[in-house]
Amino acid sequence: MKPRIITLLTDFGMKDYYVSAMKGIIASICPECKVIDITHDVPKFNIARASLILWAAYKYFPRGSIHVVVVDPGVGTERKAIAIRTKNYYFIGPNNGVMTLAAMSDGIDEIRIIENRAVMARKVSYTFHGRDIFAPTAAHIAKGFPFEELGSKLKENELYPSPLSIPYKEKTNEYIKLKAIYIDDFGNIALSVEFEDLVKTLNISIGDSVIVKPLCSSISYIAKVARTFAEVPKGELALYENSYGLAELGIFMGNASRSLNVREGECICIKM
Repeated sequence: MKPRIITLLTDFGMKDYYVSAMKGIIASICPECKVIDITHDVPKFNIARASLILWAAYKYFPRGSIHVVVVDPGVGTERKAIAIRTKNYYFIGPNNGVMTLAAMSDGIDEIRIIENRAVMARKVSYTFHGRDIFAPTAAHIAKGFPFEELGSKLKENELYPSPLSIPYKEKTNEYIKLKAIYIDDFGNIALSVEFEDLVKTLNISIGDSVIVKPLCSSISYIAKVARTFAEVPKGELALYENSYGLAELGIFMGNASRSLNVREGECICIKM
């Protein structure tokens, strides 16, 4: 069997020992595995942000990669530790919705509750399932442990729903209502629909202009439909396809979130 890739996505940050402990467990069980960090800088407890990052990143890894996700404010409670096998990947983490968007995007084959003590640490902490359940389970799967022996099956309709819905769009009067689902460090606003979908819905083309109105504001803005924000003059608003395929609003050499006074989770209306 070819060595597998295991990815890690957490809200742990890098100041503490948590990430290194997970990597140490993986190396102890499956030293031939390659471990890649997606990020450990998810805002604390932000399941929606982690869900989007995983959805954007998972598909760029080789088939058979194992994605371990630990953004888990409910650790030690009744929420289940689960493993999801999809058409091309494995996802391991808590059943709190953080993996649902990505797993459903790839197509779910089977879900198992992680119950078999053979894939866990000898002593399982109530507060660190990343080290004691999720990381060792990933390493054992990479080493060839049968997925079917992890534990009992979980039905797909028992999978906790994602806090994000892509696509999310709603027709309201002459506008299409979308959500600002991610705002990056530049203030660019990723919207809850793929760019190609929005182009078809509004019947727009590169070079057209659209009206953008934050739902919480009485002010409307003009955005040019472009291939990149650099195609508009400095300080002007552009609507374009971002690097993971979503429609995005950005201001060339500016901050769209600040200028439009829009925060993550708020709605934005767009029309021709």
